[in-house]
Formats: sequence, C-alpha cells, structure tokens
Amino acid sequence: MSAAVQPARSGTGCYQRRRPEHTLWYRTVQAHFETWLALAAGSDDATAPAYVEQAFRRYLECGILGCGLARVFCAACGHDFPVAFSCQGRAVCPSCNTRHMVETAAVGGRRGATGAYDPQWRQAAQPLPEIELDQRPT
Repeated sequence: MSAAVQPARSGTGCYQRRRPEHTLWYRTVQAHFETWLALAAGSDDATAPAYVEQAFRRYLECGILGCGLARVFCAACGHDFPVAFSCQGRAVCPSCNTRHMVETAAVGGRRGATGAYDPQWRQAAQPLPEIELDQRPT
C-alpha cells in the first residue's frame, strides 16, 4: 500500500470534524428554540429582534454538513474530506466565538522586531476633550 492511501495514525494532526449536533447546547437550542420564539411573541405581538432569531438560526446550521460544505483535498495524506460551513457568529456559537477570540488575540498580541507592539495592529484611542468646570456649556 502506498503512503498516500494508508490510513492516518491517530495523533498525526488529521482533520477531525467537530460535531455540534452532539453537544448539549446545540440539542437544547434545537429542541426549545421554536418554543422560545412563540413565547417571546406573547400576547402583545412583540417578537424577538430579527438579529437574535437570525443568530440562533445560523447557529443551528453551523458545522452541519447538510447545510453546506466544501470538499478539501489534503496533499500530505492524499485524502479528501468534507468541511462544513460555519456561521461565523460571535453571539451564540461557542465554536465561532472561540475562533474569533483566538484570531483577535493573535493579531492584538503581535510584536514587531523591536519587541514592542506593532503599531499597525494597535487600536488608537481618541483623547477626550478637556473641559474645565467654568467652561462647560450652560
């Protein structure tokens, strides 16, 4: 058997698809989301904000192969495998929120050759205007 078609050994860094449908959070949201929307509507016809409903609906599709995927080929091992699309949300999805935090930390902590923070990645704060007590508008 050639090296390209041999099964991968465990611990070699092969891609393992996350399975959000097996988590307690996903099952809870999936089971109770429609009920929550109906209760949120209540008798006064006030519904949940559209962005809240959209965030939860996108979360329920995040990581699910049936909701969209890309086929990826690994040149190292010669296998191809499906990668599910993510919701890229930060409000509800723990996986996408964690990924965003890691990327932000990697960029925010980047240091230049001098050891100081790279000013390209530093967020500049605007100074507040100084107002003395006797100069306040009346």
